[in-house]
Amino acid sequence: MLLRLEGFYQCLMGIWRVFIVQIASLPFVQILTLLASMSIVEQLKFL
Repeated sequence: MLLRLEGFYQCLMGIWRVFIVQIASLPFVQILTLLASMSIVEQLKFL
């Protein structure tokens, strides 16, 4: 039982690590999309 729990924990930590790496690389994409959507909104305002 304890061994199975250990394996589950290891799996969870692996997934979490991948998740953190994904989030770490995300802000750049998020900022770019935010700027793009903001510029689109500005263009719509001028129309």
